[in-house]
Amino acid sequence: MSAQLRRVAIFDGDAALARSLAKLLEEEGFEARTTADPDKFAEWAEDWLPALAFVDIVESTPKAISVLDRLAQTRSRAGIVLMSGMDRGGIRAAREYGAAKGLVHAGLLRKPFNRGHVLMALARNPHALESVERVADPLEGWSEEQLADALNQAVEKNQLRMVYQPQISCATGAVVGFEALARWDHPTLGQITPGIFIPYAANLGLMRPITQAVTASALAWLGRARPATNDRMSINFTAAELKDAAQLQQLRADCERFGVAPERVALEVSHTSALADDPATMMALRSLQSDGFHLVIDDFGTGYSTAARLAALPFAEVKIDTRFVRKCLRSDSAAGAVEAMVSTARDLDIECTAEGVENQQILDKLAGWGCDYAQGYYIARPMPSDELEHWLASTH
Repeated sequence: MSAQLRRVAIFDGDAALARSLAKLLEEEGFEARTTADPDKFAEWAEDWLPALAFVDIVESTPKAISVLDRLAQTRSRAGIVLMSGMDRGGIRAAREYGAAKGLVHAGLLRKPFNRGHVLMALARNPHALESVERVADPLEGWSEEQLADALNQAVEKNQLRMVYQPQISCATGAVVGFEALARWDHPTLGQITPGIFIPYAANLGLMRPITQAVTASALAWLGRARPATNDRMSINFTAAELKDAAQLQQLRADCERFGVAPERVALEVSHTSALADDPATMMALRSLQSDGFHLVIDDFGTGYSTAARLAALPFAEVKIDTRFVRKCLRSDSAAGAVEAMVSTARDLDIECTAEGVENQQILDKLAGWGCDYAQGYYIARPMPSDELEHWLASTH
């Protein structure tokens, strides 16, 4: 992966806050530079070429406007993330000013912020890894109270609809498992994808009921429809949920209730340095491993995932992020990155799944590199359980 795609420049007059943001970004695998000097910031934009530019917007100072002007003069293609504690009108004005100058708006980070807010900004902007078409966010601008109420209603009123995406062996093409994914069928907004609502739920501390609903539905289907197989069901967990004793107790209870052995349950967790650095998280991972759960690092390649750090973690599998896999036919650097990740997994004697497989050529490359499993639209799109059962009956 190009180093440029991981570069972040931060303009903020509050040195302590800028350092705090830089530390959070570095823990997610980015290289961050901070300054309160508009000239220095513009110099970086022109010579260092960051993929993201966090710009503090303060109503009482013209420095931020100067920064936007300088970025426009350098024809910067960095995604601009506005940071502010201003009202919506002031933020909108700054965004419109930047757009008029030809700058790319990549999101908003409200002050004061925490790790969850920063991760949400990264998850939602189109420049964290590469320039891609941004998906409209129907929840943007909602208050935390509105969001919390809507998300709770989603669970209580069964607005979450489950779909499952098959995973196959790269070598044989046989089905080996499924990933459980939730779609939110909002009564007025229509379908909202997990990439939109999950970061909000995580930031508000509302993942427990959502994950419990997903887990119960997924394991009930697996126990009923695939009882005589070794197929795994992959369920996404946040790092915070690993330390939620009630959440893990419910997971174990659901396995027993639906007759699914822990060995058939893959828990996918996005990798951050916090996994290795937090004793409570490590203890939970070790406990889940002892129970037999299959632990998977999700979005491999997008965080700080060196072989040394991976070796210290009790994971049995890594999952290569779709943004690398999709590009591996048209980009030598992407292909090299995927091949290196597969090689790293083999060296550590852990399994490897590639997501985002869109054609046979990519699948052939993955098989040639020794990748274990694959999923993606070429294999099958995520499907409701009834459609999935028809697909399994007709194709396998």
